[in-house]
Amino acid sequence: MRKVNRRHGGAKVKVRSTTRDTLALLGILALGNRQIAEGRTVPAAEALRRIRAKLARRPA
Repeated sequence: MRKVNRRHGGAKVKVRSTTRDTLALLGILALGNRQIAEGRTVPAAEALRRIRAKLARRPA
């Protein structure tokens, strides 16, 4: 990931190590794969129905 820092009128680019971000994403991917293998998934339509039902129950 690159960040642009501007100091004293000039732009300086910092390149941040993405190792931590990469490992975090790989962990999320592994978790998803494990949930699929265990059958702990629901179709997208069902997931959206559940979300919409929860939102409808929220106080205004």
